[in-house]
Amino acid sequence: MKVIYKFKDTINKSFYSIKRFPIAMLCILLSALFFIIGVNKGSFPTGADNVGLDLTYTKIGYFLLMSSATFIFLKLFSESLSANVRNEEELKRFRLFKIFAYVINFPFLYGIYERVLFSDNGLFLYEIGYTYFGLLLFFAVSCAYISKLFYHKDYIAYALKIISSGIISVFYSLVLFFGMSVIYYSFKHLFGISISLEVYFNTAILIFLPFNGGIFLSGLPRCRDSFDNYEISKPIKILLAYILIPIFTVYAIIIYLYFAKIIFIREIPSGIVTNLVLWFSILTTILLFILGKIRDIFFVNCFRKVFPIAMIPLLGMMFYSIGIRVYQYGVTENRYFVIVGGIFCLISMLYYIFYNKNSNITIPVVLSALILLSSVGPVSAYNVTASNQNARLNKLLYENNMLKGDKIIPNLNLEGDAKEEIIEIVKYMSNNHRTWELKYIPNDFTFDNENIEKVFGFKLDNIEQAIENDEIFYYEPNSTSINIEGYTKLMQFEFYSSEPNTSSIGSYEATLDNGKVTIRYIDKDSKFDLTTFNVKDVFEKLKVIKKSNEIVDPEDLSIEGREQGINYKIIFVDLSLTGIQQKDSYYYLKFYLMAGKAN
Repeated sequence: MKVIYKFKDTINKSFYSIKRFPIAMLCILLSALFFIIGVNKGSFPTGADNVGLDLTYTKIGYFLLMSSATFIFLKLFSESLSANVRNEEELKRFRLFKIFAYVINFPFLYGIYERVLFSDNGLFLYEIGYTYFGLLLFFAVSCAYISKLFYHKDYIAYALKIISSGIISVFYSLVLFFGMSVIYYSFKHLFGISISLEVYFNTAILIFLPFNGGIFLSGLPRCRDSFDNYEISKPIKILLAYILIPIFTVYAIIIYLYFAKIIFIREIPSGIVTNLVLWFSILTTILLFILGKIRDIFFVNCFRKVFPIAMIPLLGMMFYSIGIRVYQYGVTENRYFVIVGGIFCLISMLYYIFYNKNSNITIPVVLSALILLSSVGPVSAYNVTASNQNARLNKLLYENNMLKGDKIIPNLNLEGDAKEEIIEIVKYMSNNHRTWELKYIPNDFTFDNENIEKVFGFKLDNIEQAIENDEIFYYEPNSTSINIEGYTKLMQFEFYSSEPNTSSIGSYEATLDNGKVTIRYIDKDSKFDLTTFNVKDVFEKLKVIKKSNEIVDPEDLSIEGREQGINYKIIFVDLSLTGIQQKDSYYYLKFYLMAGKAN
């Protein structure tokens, strides 16, 4: 009964969020409605290609979602200011400032509407995705501290209350969505009532936006709420002090031993050092933040003093490793975010070392500032990457006498590392940036053999050199004209070796795990594997073909077959592998899956 009462009390409190955040809750509700309209009109991105879709309703939904974040931020900031008003004169200034803040918000939102969501570049293409989601994350992090900016003595307890509210809202939402899904499934299979996939999407949108948002906002504490008697519960304290601290300590020792091995053999494995340290550093930052509320256990206090110092050399090794990668291959968005994440962790560790008795509010403030700098402006991830890759290309062209003014002089005899680096830069910028952002390249440039030879003078498919340089790549520029005759579905999947995951499009699912890609068919009546292939086998086949042919026909790499009445065919359109001779190689693959019922 106590659990039911608490659940009912939480639901009742969620209506309080409408009173406290009326504009924000209205925006969240309208956002959900526009997303639902987008789903029902077949114009809501669900992992498939968005080209040709009318995304108007979806874009309005994203606009209203951003609006809700800004209005929550303004409301919390207003509460912080009003709580510190001491006389009539300050009250007048507060009211004027509040009006000014809300007025400024409208041109900001108009800029998001006009320059980000409804620009001609599509939905979240190029820097637009970084700008939108970066700003959304900035407001989310800022809302966690803005109301305590002028009174932050008890900030750790305040932040833990926010985290608790978030966990509760997500848990309730997951339980409700699972329950509704079971109900839909029961109706469909017991009574034969047809329930489409859109119904599940609509339900998820309603639950994870207005319902989840209402519960979360109802649990947000006010800036002047008292936390004098706030204590971390005993089970959580045991988890933190007697389980997590030993685990973190042992893991840190293991990394130190591994780094000792690296120093001894004088070889830094590519990529693995960053993965070992960065995520561990982020989790350590979070753990030390929470431990600031536990001051009655001796070895916890020792851990809080010693561990930040121990993390500094690990972060130094991470910066050294990523610095080597940047020196060799330049800055990419992923490497940029690794560096920014490392900077955040380093600042946090220094803060814990020198200000370990403070409220820790500096940690989220620094995080939000770095998120903002990384998302918009001249030092954003997108702009820094474009500038760095341009500088690399300019240097290569100049060193090889291929630059005269603003024009590229083709070099028919260019070989070696310079050629491979030029191809790598042009390919990366063609895939991830606008063509005109790469200086000296024509605006209508596309990455293929013809254009590479026309602009630079050499062919893309000089394969022996790529293999000798411990890398191999393949790109099919004519992937937009793939013949799908005989198939009813065309789906695009892509995977990185550093990110094993699963992607689903409709009834088809592709999973990368331990170097193997498995394609599954899943529907209401059955679930079975269509095919499984080893990534290593694909690259071995590509290597053999490239050694014997100047041009690779996509059909030579394709995989096709038939399984339980479904014909399928896999066409690879983009493959790259570096570190062929190394234990820790890195690969990327993008392919189209064509499928259809057999006649």
